[in-house]
Amino acid sequence: MTGFGSAEDRVLRGRLRIEIRTVNHRYFNPQLKLPAPLKTALGAGFGAMVSGDAEAKARAVQALVALPPEMKRRFTATLLGALGANREALQVVALGVDRQYFDTTSWLWVPSMAGAIRDPSFPALAQQFGLMRFWKTSHTKPDVCSAKDPPPFCRMI
Repeated sequence: MTGFGSAEDRVLRGRLRIEIRTVNHRYFNPQLKLPAPLKTALGAGFGAMVSGDAEAKARAVQALVALPPEMKRRFTATLLGALGANREALQVVALGVDRQYFDTTSWLWVPSMAGAIRDPSFPALAQQFGLMRFWKTSHTKPDVCSAKDPPPFCRMI
């Protein structure tokens, strides 16, 4: 099997670009040049996703949550979402809003965050971020509300 994926984001004082390429490889062996805690947490997260092991996913979530605040950015939030740690992913988004990171609320609409926007705690965060007020006053809704099975928060707009 052949695969390719890439992502880019601002991390700490620089940019992080990740490319994953594989051609008929069976084993996950990442080579990352990052601060040790971030490298360990991201490696655990990707390894857990590849393995599908629930215990590995739980350990990866713990490692990502334990990162210092300055290492919790878009990539951390979306990886938590991909691991099914929806509340933790939303907490990282909230941290980004509090720290006034650029375009933080856009992190919510990444496909791996689909579970997070269905989480029961999402409407309160959307309210806190000013999104609910925006949608109500502008008489608009996010695109996900037009889906066949929209998230529950859509009924609150």
